[in-house]
Amino acid sequence: RGPLKQGGGDDDDGFGLDDRFIAEIMMSLDSEKIATLRKAFEQNDDDGLSLAEFVHVMTSILDMSHLMTSEQFAANLIEFFDQVDINGDGAMEWEEFTGFIVEQGMSEHDHQPDAISDYYFTATHETGNHNSYVEKVKYHKN
Repeated sequence: RGPLKQGGGDDDDGFGLDDRFIAEIMMSLDSEKIATLRKAFEQNDDDGLSLAEFVHVMTSILDMSHLMTSEQFAANLIEFFDQVDINGDGAMEWEEFTGFIVEQGMSEHDHQPDAISDYYFTATHETGNHNSYVEKVKYHKN
């Protein structure tokens, strides 16, 4: 088990704080855990949660022991906090947290095959093996 860090990869140091860590958090946050988390944010009025408060709340409601040690989880939460605290005030507001989660969810959805809403069959057959996302599609009317 290794920490999830930015730019990870399956090496000796773990697989990094990347979309997988964020996805694990998103999948682990059921409605009861979200309510608990929101209550923690609301108890601090508009000040948000400090780094220590955020790590404490998240480690108390989420179990990531199947992925990493508690120390690695805390380290990843610190990195997560730094990414989410977009205004850099050292506190994470509920709006920052939910905005980040929604943005990550939308970004993840954009790369899913079912994100294509309009698909029309053509006789063109692509035989190449691509290992990346489509960056641009152009339509040329004949």
